[in-house]
Amino acid sequence: EIGSYRDFWYRVLTDDGYQGWCFGYFLPVFQSAGDPLTEAAALKARDPLLEALQATAWRPEFFQEMVDNGRIDLERFSPEIGFFLDPARRQALLSLPGFRQSWEYREINNVGPSRYVIAGPELRVAMSGPDRMVLTYPRKEQQLAQVFINFTPDLTELIEAEKARRQALFQDLLHRGPVMTSSAYGRIRLSEGMRFDWEGFGRLADQAFLRPVAGEGVVDFAYHLSRELAASFDGVITFRFAEYGPSQGTSFL
Repeated sequence: EIGSYRDFWYRVLTDDGYQGWCFGYFLPVFQSAGDPLTEAAALKARDPLLEALQATAWRPEFFQEMVDNGRIDLERFSPEIGFFLDPARRQALLSLPGFRQSWEYREINNVGPSRYVIAGPELRVAMSGPDRMVLTYPRKEQQLAQVFINFTPDLTELIEAEKARRQALFQDLLHRGPVMTSSAYGRIRLSEGMRFDWEGFGRLADQAFLRPVAGEGVVDFAYHLSRELAASFDGVITFRFAEYGPSQGTSFL
């Protein structure tokens, strides 16, 4: 045992005849079925970090943060988001919220311990083991860095669970009564499919709506309350009017 690392000590023999002992945690151990020197040479020629870099569908670190916090943002949490290498086509694809670009490359060069360059100087990778890396990439004449991880949970299951959570909130609201009426905001009728029809919103439109609307759209529950607000409010409801963009909405506590 060395620090937090636990493994065996191996007695080793080097190519030039030296004998000694080596701690096994960082030692690739294998059993030979043929010529051990030939197999050792092939093993030494491998680059496990490069293999992991090419084989992994890399996801932004904020994926894990969303799961840990129980606050999944479906606008930023999807199978399309990530960094993907296609060695067969020699293409690199970076897809982030609000940004998507691909590059063609001839090879991936090792330029230092755990460091690689892809597509010339444009994409640089610093590996922190096989499951975490930092990608530096160009965007609008700047060099930006993004942390990516090997995210193993099932994305489809997590997305469906988040959709079910939002649907349950809507059904609870619907069961309380499909029509909400107030002199302050008019009349809102809820219907299946998380849809709404809003009439008589009057001056509220000038204060809260992003643009002139007819009054129809879909309801969403994309936001989560902080602990402080949760003590006073049930949640956040978002009205996405038909005239809004796909990620736009007017929210109320």
